[in-house]
Amino acid sequence: MRRFGVLCLLAGIVCPALHADEPRPAAMKKLAKEIVDSVVKGDYAKAIDTTHPAIVKEMGGRQKAIEIVETTMQQMKAQGYAIKSAEVGEPGQFLSEGKNAFVVIPTTME
Repeated sequence: MRRFGVLCLLAGIVCPALHADEPRPAAMKKLAKEIVDSVVKGDYAKAIDTTHPAIVKEMGGRQKAIEIVETTMQQMKAQGYAIKSAEVGEPGQFLSEGKNAFVVIPTTME
């Protein structure tokens, strides 16, 4: 369940460029790649800093969220699991609701 939680956290990543008038797929893919690479390298703070504020708040704030992800990743490692690599696919269709824009960027993790 915790592994699923980490992946859900990654799914809640918010891209600041989505707030632009015209989101660019190449920029979104690049940012998603940077974030996924930071998780693979263990820089969980970067992932938390790009996670939707409501999710971070629900997790208990920035520092608590970082601690939760670090602990979860350590538990996964103790059980023999690790994220070795990740590939980011092409962004899907951009959708908007009010001032928010959304896009699904498929990601494959090994």
